[in-house]
Order: sequence, then C-alpha cells, then structure tokens
Amino acid sequence: MSSIPEETTAPAQEYHAAYQARLADAIRALTDAARIPRPRLRRTEDGKWVDDTMAVPDQTDWAEFVTLALAGAAANIGGIDAILNGRPGSWEAEGVRQLLFSTVGAGEAQLWEHRTEPIEITLYIEELVVDRVHETVEQYDAAEAEIDRRYGVAGTASDIDHDHYLWLYDLTGSGDFVARDPEAPAWSWDDWRAGLDPKDPARFHQQLEESLRSGWATGAAIPKTPELGAEHDRLTAEQDARCAVIANLEEQLQQQRVHEWTAYGEALKTRIEMMAAATPGLDVPVHVTVNVDTYRMGASRQEGFWDSLECRLIDAAVRDTPTPADLPGTPLERLERLHVREEG
Repeated sequence: MSSIPEETTAPAQEYHAAYQARLADAIRALTDAARIPRPRLRRTEDGKWVDDTMAVPDQTDWAEFVTLALAGAAANIGGIDAILNGRPGSWEAEGVRQLLFSTVGAGEAQLWEHRTEPIEITLYIEELVVDRVHETVEQYDAAEAEIDRRYGVAGTASDIDHDHYLWLYDLTGSGDFVARDPEAPAWSWDDWRAGLDPKDPARFHQQLEESLRSGWATGAAIPKTPELGAEHDRLTAEQDARCAVIANLEEQLQQQRVHEWTAYGEALKTRIEMMAAATPGLDVPVHVTVNVDTYRMGASRQEGFWDSLECRLIDAAVRDTPTPADLPGTPLERLERLHVREEG
C-alpha cells in the first residue's frame, strides 16, 4: 500500500492534465505555423519586389518561427535561466539555452525586444523590510519597547491605593457581592450608583450596571466617603490622561511606520520604472504596485523565478535606494521632532 497521502494525488493529476493540454496546444500551434504558405517574390521591370502569384508558395521558415516563439516565451517569463528553472541541468535545457543564445546573445542583449507581456511587479514592503532591511524592523521594535516602558512608568508613577479610597467587592457565582474588607458595609446598589463619577455619561453608567448584573464584570467598588471617592476619581483621571498621551504617541508611531515604508516603496517603484525604461529592447508597459500591509507566510515558495528580470530589477532597486533605516535619528526621535515643529 502506498504511503503517499491520498490528497497529494489530485494536484499531481491536475498538473499532468494541464501539462498535456498545453503541450497539445503548442503542437497544434507549431504544426499550423509550419503549414502557413510563404509567397514567392518576383522583381518587376522597374526593380520592385512583388508577390509572384503564379509561382508555387515556399514553405514558411519554421525554424525562425520556433526560435522567435521561444525567445518571446523566455522574455515573458523573465529570462533564459528563469524559463529553464524547472530542470536547468538537463540536455533538453542545454539545447534550448544554446538555441536562445544564438538568437538573442549569451548576455540576453536582444532578449527583451521579444517580450509581449507587461511587467507586473508587486512590492510587498513588509517582506522586503524584514528580509533585506532588518535594521529598520529593529529600530521600530526598540521604539515599541520604549512605548511599553513609558506605559509602565505612567502606571507606577501614581499607583493608586484603591483600598484606601474604596470598598472593593467581588461578584460570586450566585450573583452576590462579597466585600474584601470585613469592615466594609453590605453591598448596596444605591451606594454604588451614588459613587459613580457624575461626569460620565448616563449611558455609560447604565452599561456598567448591566455588565455587573449579567455577571460579565467580576467586581465593583463603592467610595468609602464622597471626598475619598472624588480624590480617587481625580487620581484615576490623571493616570488615564498620561496613558492617553502615550497611546496617542503609539498610534502616531504606527502611522509614521506606514508612511515611511510607503515612501520607501514608492522610491523603489520609481527606481524600478527608471531601470526598466533603460533596459535595451524592453518596450512593454511596466506596472509596479506598492503593498505595505501584506506579509505572506512562505512567500519564498510562492515566487516564481528568482533569477527573472522582475527579481533583478527589484534587487537592483533595493541596492540603490535609501531605506527607512537611513533616516536621521530613531523612529521616536523623528516623531517627537515633528511634534516640536508642529507645536512651534
């Protein structure tokens, strides 16, 4: 009995079926090309060449047709090595390679004039940065670590002794509130409502009570005195305000990252378009899309041919283009300098 999982059979069958269908299409196309009659020419008395309608047509130059078709396919895939990547060391690959070299030159100097398909490139900036400009990722990781440190300082700088200001109650499975301090008064919904911050919207108070009654919340508190409750609210509001400033900085840091990586992608796009325009013989549209949001797991297995024209353009652009890591200062320093300029 075969140990190969049954589900691996279907993709192989689909591949072979597609292979045979394309092979049949190619055979028909090559056969039809060989049957195209090529008219003979004759010179007129005034020296012009015209079709000789009385002569039997020649057979078409089938060898030229085949070499041009191979050159066009190789150019569309991205190069000779790219199209032979399936089994580059085979005798068939070597024969095709030499045939193509004889047509377009060993350096592919005349290959790109045979390309018929547009160049389609999607720059996955997240992947490019992680794989090739990892210092940029490290810089932003360090910035996020600093944000976490500031959150910690904001929380500990004014740690609130809730027991000093509030009676704390835990909600049991039976729906009763049990005080943590034996000296606390019995739970009272009226006392709890009286201790709510009057600045909060009534709708918020209603939702909070619903969460307690439904058992979604697991605890509640009642101010020990109105004065202590007001002081607790003041300290909590100050702490929330400090954390809100840090949260805003954290959000702006992520926006800056997207902005800087988008700018990097656009610079790569411009460089790729310039190099494609300077590639001898290449006369097809070049479409470059910048994708900042997508990170594809296992992308190395999804890319078609690493030695293609498309990949060579990307590699050259990455080498020539300044990265976000080349920007002055750390990400947080850049962000805080921007705040200073805006406030100034």
